[in-house]
Amino acid sequence: EGGARYRTFGMLAESVAHTIDSLVAIKTVVFEEGQATMAELCDALDADFQGYESLRAKLMAAPKYGNDDDVADAVGQELIEAFTRLVSQYAEAHHELMFPCGVGTFSWYVGIGEGLGASPDGRLAWHPVSSNFSPALGRDMEGIPSAILSYSKMHNFNLPAGGPLDLRLAKRLIAGEEGTRRMAALLRGLVETGGSMMTLTVADTEELRAAQREPEQYKSLRVRMGGWCAYFTMLSHEQQDHHIHRQEARS
Repeated sequence: EGGARYRTFGMLAESVAHTIDSLVAIKTVVFEEGQATMAELCDALDADFQGYESLRAKLMAAPKYGNDDDVADAVGQELIEAFTRLVSQYAEAHHELMFPCGVGTFSWYVGIGEGLGASPDGRLAWHPVSSNFSPALGRDMEGIPSAILSYSKMHNFNLPAGGPLDLRLAKRLIAGEEGTRRMAALLRGLVETGGSMMTLTVADTEELRAAQREPEQYKSLRVRMGGWCAYFTMLSHEQQDHHIHRQEARS
């Protein structure tokens, strides 16, 4: 009747970093090293790891997505391949409907976490999940280039709906002409390795904490939120904390 020929429904995977890390942790700790049984792991998850701190430490020590680790990234590739393949398989029956795949949480990562119990990667119950296609909070310990390399490996498959990588840079890292060249190299590296979309927030941890304490003094401070900018002082306290803790160990 003169309308659109096709209708599209984006199929977005959420909590992907935690899924990758959880599968790797189960594979490593339970099946390869035999340090726990699946029953013990389930008991630990039900207890939110209370009384299972030693097991949680072992799970957290397993390889993690975001560190250019071949073990973790291979599991991530298998996961994305299975996701896109299954969506494509079921979409074949709908000729006028299109289901482009992607990975995304937008700004909902706090709310998503509030509905999830503990996960086998060591994440505690009700805690926020990783934003978009970013590594789990505090698990990417090999530097920003390694996070980019892990992320880029996931784009060998069909993800037309995108999957942003959200990273934060300390201001000192991009100061002056040398800093500009450093940031340009990061962006060039993302493109050359096959990445899709990266958002960079440039702010120091101290500046973000000061903005929490004195919001009136930092009304113009903005951070990236899955493809758009948001005023930091207008975010919920939980979202502010997430931005503060993101890569805090490396800042």
